[in-house]
Amino acid sequence: MMEQVIHRSAALLTGYGTLVFLGVVELVTPYDVLERRVALFLTNLSGIVLLWILQRSLEKHGHHLPVIVQWSVIAGIAFDAAGNFLRLYGSILWWDRLAHTVGSAAVALALYALIREFRASIPFAESERWTSLFVLGTTSVLAMLYEISEYIGDLAFQTHRVTDLYDTADDLMWNLLGSAAVLILIHVIRTIRRVRPL
Repeated sequence: MMEQVIHRSAALLTGYGTLVFLGVVELVTPYDVLERRVALFLTNLSGIVLLWILQRSLEKHGHHLPVIVQWSVIAGIAFDAAGNFLRLYGSILWWDRLAHTVGSAAVALALYALIREFRASIPFAESERWTSLFVLGTTSVLAMLYEISEYIGDLAFQTHRVTDLYDTADDLMWNLLGSAAVLILIHVIRTIRRVRPL
């Protein structure tokens, strides 16, 4: 048991360390104006901090997020950071779509795992349909708030995170597809396990 805790902690420290390193590189690499780099760095940093706070809070109450959830969130943040400082958003047409898909899939997976972890105290958690609808809706609202923050940042700092007329609609579509894909995958895995227990 203690060995698993040590292994999980070492893996997460490696992940968080990687993200902090990526964040610093993203901040100091002159790929865009300083205001935009700071805004994107703070966006990624807030994801890291929220994940860490959530993880610590759960551990204090005897719960934990599965390592796959933590690493999927870390991967979503890393995709975004790498896309910024390596200028992949501008050079690879589909990078923005992939980043939105991976990011929303990570959020959906984390929400689903939280609901499953606390299912005894969540009235709808025993229903796969209601859990999936809640996760899909919450992930979509969070994606919408992120898109609004991009727009407000553009207005406040004269940056150009919203690149064209269709950018927000396209981002929200890929967010929805990412969260729906992870929920379909979870459903398929749970169905297979019911038919053939592992």
